Amino acid sequence: DRFIDGLKTLQDCLGELNDIATGERLAHDLVAAPETPGPADWAAGRLIGEEAGREAALLAAAKSALKTLTAVKPFWER
Repeated sequence: DRFIDGLKTLQDCLGELNDIATGERLAHDLVAAPETPGPADWAAGRLIGEEAGREAALLAAAKSALKTLTAVKPFWER
């Protein structure tokens, strides 16, 4: 159960971190597009700033979940 819980947590954190990275790339691409209006710059900057705040917490949670996974003994060693 601890292994599965840790694995689920790790997978969720990595998925959210991937969403943040993808969103940042899309925001940069949107701002770089010549047809993008000025307010998009502000919205993209705000999105990136808000996600940066979540990123540190997600990395810490992912590290904790990985530590849990590596500490679980295989069922044949219990």
